[in-house]
Amino acid sequence: MEKKYWCVGQNFRKDGKEKVKGETKYAGDIFLPDMLFAKPLLAPVSHGRLKTIDTSLAKSLPGVVAVVTAEDIKGSNRFGPVMQDQPVLVGVGEDFKFLGDTLALVAAENKKIAEEAIRLIKVDYEELPGLYNFNEALADGAFRLHQNMEKNICSSGEIVIGDITSGFNESDIILEEIIQTPRQEHAYLETEAAVSFFDNQGRVNLYSCLQDPYYFNYDIAQALGLPANRIRTVATTAGGAFGGKDDITLQAHAILLTLVTGRPVKMVYSREESILIHPKRHPSEIRIKIGATKNGRITAFEGRVLIDAGAYTGRSPVVLTVALNSFVGPYYIPHIKLYGHAVYTNNLVAGACRGYGQPQSNTARELVLDMLADRLNINPVTLRKINALKQGQQAGTRLVNLDTPPTLDSLLDQTMAVLEKSPHDDTPAYCKRGTGVACAMPLFDISALPSLGLAGTGVAIQMHPDGSLVVYASAVECGQGVISVLAQIAAEEFSVNPGDVEVILADTDSTPKSGPTTASRQTYTSGNALKIASEHLKKRLISFGSRLLNVAEEKLYFYGGKMLVKDGEGEVPLSKLAKECYYAGVNLKEEAWFRSNHATIGHTFIATAADVEVDTLTGSVKVLKLVTAHDIGKAINPLAAAGQIIGGGMQSLGWAMTEDLMQKDGMVVTPSLAEYLIPTALDLPAMETILMENPYPTGPYGAKGVGEHASMTAAAAILNAIYQATGKMVTNFPATPEKVFNLVTGIPESS
Repeated sequence: MEKKYWCVGQNFRKDGKEKVKGETKYAGDIFLPDMLFAKPLLAPVSHGRLKTIDTSLAKSLPGVVAVVTAEDIKGSNRFGPVMQDQPVLVGVGEDFKFLGDTLALVAAENKKIAEEAIRLIKVDYEELPGLYNFNEALADGAFRLHQNMEKNICSSGEIVIGDITSGFNESDIILEEIIQTPRQEHAYLETEAAVSFFDNQGRVNLYSCLQDPYYFNYDIAQALGLPANRIRTVATTAGGAFGGKDDITLQAHAILLTLVTGRPVKMVYSREESILIHPKRHPSEIRIKIGATKNGRITAFEGRVLIDAGAYTGRSPVVLTVALNSFVGPYYIPHIKLYGHAVYTNNLVAGACRGYGQPQSNTARELVLDMLADRLNINPVTLRKINALKQGQQAGTRLVNLDTPPTLDSLLDQTMAVLEKSPHDDTPAYCKRGTGVACAMPLFDISALPSLGLAGTGVAIQMHPDGSLVVYASAVECGQGVISVLAQIAAEEFSVNPGDVEVILADTDSTPKSGPTTASRQTYTSGNALKIASEHLKKRLISFGSRLLNVAEEKLYFYGGKMLVKDGEGEVPLSKLAKECYYAGVNLKEEAWFRSNHATIGHTFIATAADVEVDTLTGSVKVLKLVTAHDIGKAINPLAAAGQIIGGGMQSLGWAMTEDLMQKDGMVVTPSLAEYLIPTALDLPAMETILMENPYPTGPYGAKGVGEHASMTAAAAILNAIYQATGKMVTNFPATPEKVFNLVTGIPESS
């Protein structure tokens, strides 16, 4: 029988009212007395050597307080989560490697003056040849973008299971395909913003929209030559992030200007600056060679992944690792060879973007599976079921532990049952209707990876003398609802109203290090840490309460804001219990540290089905319906979980249909949201989510990660639906009307 919970499993939004009323304060909403406004001078071309920089005219402009160059930096002037190879400011004699490199900064009394001053800075540079695609960067004799690297490869990876030659020898059919995926802009509502100022202790305070205050604190400190304890970093509520605010952009610049001027500084990117500077989803080229028997059993899978890292290392090594380890997905294939490279180019820097490399490899695999099903004359759903992982089988990655029975068959059945109810009798004669399916075994972080600050998660809980609770964690609220989930977990443990639990997030002065808010990790990792801290605090309260009520500890429990005695009379309100503890000198604050030891990374299962309509006269595609079934473990907040699935599906729909942050010779062809097309409310199809609650043994109340996972299946389901409708697979998406029309009519894409 399913356990009944106090508030876990209920729909609750702690920060909803403030957001609806417009009361939530974002970084750009902060105004301080005597504040300066900052702007960056960006690289004039995608690759060049800075010969001289003349700031004299800018400095003489009335209202300009400071113009800063690399000469003003006392530290290493380098940052990066894996390899510190990206400059805060490019210095004279150094190379700028992409359009987002910053050469100088201006701080002025207002934004207009700062913008005018930027235009007065004179830069003399030598333009250098650029590397703009995989072939150029990997060619023999290509110049090295980073002289300390032997080649233009910032990271490589390989996974081998079984014997790939034997696997292909056992197959009756071999299929080889190349899938190219586009660069994706995060397109969050709030562009990057930061405010920096000195407090009354002479420490620099940074308030900014970011996804890991501790990483930013450490990396900026060494880059600028400060002890980390001289900086306090606070992550403000973010107006969307999706991984794009997991890397340093303007934060070091704001602090640098405060150090130089001694005054508060605000810096907010325009949309065009944001698009140039912050890391994007990696564009990729994925080669797949797959072998299968006539009855549909896949015997061999060989895959190569190339991802465009852009000018600096960023998070590309981790993205490549995750892409390779998710490549085979939810299927059992006995013989596997996977390898890949992250490649330096003079394109925009790439980094974390909802899924961390999984959308690229999962989408490519799922498209090839539909083409394989067609060659074998097997239903695509049947092919996936034939090869679905079973308990005890080896997954295509050694990072996971299949500690619960795989649920792919059930997810597919539920998804298709809902989709098949869609009406099919109103399709115009000039349109073709198609349904497609895609599956994944999403990976999510469980606080075990010894990289990027992911290993270990700290959370604290405090009970005040009146019995009220406060949770402290450095997780970041960026719309996904972590503030609500943490309030619900604390409320569940003490059986109080979640609305009465305060949650303090993302302040390096007051919150424990909870790691980055990425990789669908915070419900699992911070949730587990909070449960441990709560259990320790409850144990201490019960010990004191047993003496107060003169009963055995095992008879006491929490319910409805009270400590009660089982099978007997006696109770004490938490307000009275906490007050008694406070005056007796009992510690009412507990911090816990959680690090998983059962596997390297967590996993789950998901399936999405799409229903589309293709206009054969124009090539336009209308997505009519998306149905996603997710093995969610336990939904602590069902409405928030469903919202994440819907949001991920829409972001993936855009990636499949319209979004391509195009570059030509390093220059951006789609520099704003006027040219870079994201889906709007008018593109929203009918969407249904199915939450399969299959409790995860190590998750808090059985919960798993969820935030990124629909982004791994929706694009592939849509593209497969187009394939089923037209018989033509879009192997180089997005599936724009022109591209689909050319495929349907047989016109070569280059025409």
